[in-house]
Amino acid sequence: MSKGETNILNSDQTREKRHSIGWMVVFVPLTVVILITFLEDIPWISSHSESGMQAEVLELIKTGERALNNGQFNEAYRCFVTAINQKPDLVESYYNMGELYCRMGNDSLASIWLNRALNLNPRGKHNIYKLLGTIASKNGDFNKALKYLTAATEFGIDAWSTWNAIGELEMKRKDYPAAIRAYHEVIKAWPTLENLYVDLWKRKLYSEDDGDCLEDAKRHLKEKISSEVLAPYNSSIAIRILNRKPEIEHDYLNLASAYEKNGQTNLAIFHLRSALDNIPEALMIYNQLGIYLAKSDSLEEAEKVFKKALRIDPGNKSFQKNIKHLRRLLVKER
Repeated sequence: MSKGETNILNSDQTREKRHSIGWMVVFVPLTVVILITFLEDIPWISSHSESGMQAEVLELIKTGERALNNGQFNEAYRCFVTAINQKPDLVESYYNMGELYCRMGNDSLASIWLNRALNLNPRGKHNIYKLLGTIASKNGDFNKALKYLTAATEFGIDAWSTWNAIGELEMKRKDYPAAIRAYHEVIKAWPTLENLYVDLWKRKLYSEDDGDCLEDAKRHLKEKISSEVLAPYNSSIAIRILNRKPEIEHDYLNLASAYEKNGQTNLAIFHLRSALDNIPEALMIYNQLGIYLAKSDSLEEAEKVFKKALRIDPGNKSFQKNIKHLRRLLVKER
């Protein structure tokens, strides 16, 4: 089967613009939802005593964060600068200034504020490293980006999105074996109840809390995680988070793409088949699997895959077109 023939196969479904992992890591992290789910601490905020001036400053920072998320940059700036003037030792103010300038497109000032946050030597540096990594990647400094993102993984917090960012970065660097390793880490870090539990207590461990809260975190992370331990966290909202199939589908596609780029199409096919065991109605997986099978001259297998996909989505023009083309190729071979 010639390269020109296989290129005719319609891969529009898998060419949909995938979400940008880098920006999602920073601005819409899954773990924020997780923490709200368990009604626990929100990063950078509730790890501080809610009393006196500090409580007022923390409330001011919350107001600034709401303004930032609503695109009210001037109001966010006012809140964060006021917070710094009133209590210059709170790392969240500096981090938020970095995020503010990053959203405004001023990466130079964003990096300055983020490095000021690092100079305060907080226990939890993962968010700072991730945002610095995103900025470096956006500006084409992939080596620096990789350094920051790798440093973020050492905290074991929000590992899914961090490893996704590393995988995306390694693909840009064309280091496909490294991308494969990163995407395998992504799959290991999928949101399971145990992973959410560990993530929660690691956030407490790396918060600025002292005393009982810190000791509780150390104790929970050391103890054996049993079903009894996890039971209080198994809420209906947590279950919805655990069933986020679209992310899993993209993770498998990313892993398969890295294998294919590395000249290991057979392993790309293997992992896409594994994906269908977990998410049997994933149409993009079927489409990509059919394309890889066709490229490997497994035309009959490719046709079977597209037929299965068509049973799930009978009106899918892309699958219909691919089946017709494969049948023409099979006739030629015979």
